[in-house]
Amino acid sequence: MVTKDNNNVIETATPVVSPYALFFELEGPLTGGRPLIFDTLQRLMKKEKMELTAPAFTRHGLNLPPARCVQGLIEALDGEGVSADKMTDALFSGLRSAAGNMKPANALVKLMGAARKQGMPVMALSCLPDDVAEVLAEKSGLTNLAVQLRTFHDAHALFPSRDVWLGVCRGLTRSPRRCFALVSTAIACQTALAADVRVVALPDEFTACHDFSGAEWFCETPADLPVDELIGRMGPV
Repeated sequence: MVTKDNNNVIETATPVVSPYALFFELEGPLTGGRPLIFDTLQRLMKKEKMELTAPAFTRHGLNLPPARCVQGLIEALDGEGVSADKMTDALFSGLRSAAGNMKPANALVKLMGAARKQGMPVMALSCLPDDVAEVLAEKSGLTNLAVQLRTFHDAHALFPSRDVWLGVCRGLTRSPRRCFALVSTAIACQTALAADVRVVALPDEFTACHDFSGAEWFCETPADLPVDELIGRMGPV
């Protein structure tokens, strides 16, 4: 872009805007969010004489808004008389206090840096309340990395749904086919594919047995994330 100022010609850089977008789960393995939720819930439930195991969390604690997740876990662990509302509030308080323990994986930081250089929006999706998700994003350093945040705390069905993916694509005025989702559960993979979003699967210790059929990439650990290849694929479709 060229502008004029008192007969002087000034050249200014035109901002680069990419037609692509990148999504990831705030509570996924790329941030350490899910282990943080598990550890917090395990500690809270132990106080109520309930033993939260990884298999129980996998069965009842994934792809649901926290209130429904906590209620389901209390019922599954025979927590008769335990208030789901109070435990959910305690969970949120615990997450705010422990938010500094979250840290984006090096591969995610590298990918976000490459995406920013191309003018590509990067968005974290969460089913936590706005205030909790914002604290996690800020204390983990994601806010400083210019990550946008969308929360869906009022989701009534499994999260994320096909409509969630389509909604965030529309909100960014991006074609779903030009959006990449880094997901860690089978539900997230299936619904993203149903929305025609391209998928990178990154399971964690809770979702290693999930079916990620249809994903373009499967990474056993965040370190396996093919950053250079991903950026290279973000060309015309």
